Amino acid sequence: MKILSSISFTTFFLGIAKASAQTKYSGPGLSGGVDIAQNAGVGGGADLKTTIADIAVAVVKFMALASTVVIIIAGIMLIVGTGSEQSKERAKKTVIYTIVGLLFILLAGALISFVRSVIGI
Repeated sequence: MKILSSISFTTFFLGIAKASAQTKYSGPGLSGGVDIAQNAGVGGGADLKTTIADIAVAVVKFMALASTVVIIIAGIMLIVGTGSEQSKERAKKTVIYTIVGLLFILLAGALISFVRSVIGI
């Protein structure tokens, strides 16, 4: 019964995909879409190097924020886990490993800044 329902489910969605693929596109096209996006402020007209560098900086900032949150959570686990020696050890290891990870994240941020200054972005 499950096979039959899976087949009918798949056939149904394949039929929808085929019907939607057969409809004709009547939009502005690729260049028109790019013009609309630029007028809306998307992209900012930056070149590829600048965009990639901005994405890398955003990822590094997000990872630094995430590691800070993990350190706070591990600190709370360390305080709350006063009765169990195993939970305290796990929280300590989490804090240590996260601090090491944060150091690598800061190193990556410094490397990105150095590369941006060398390239001139």
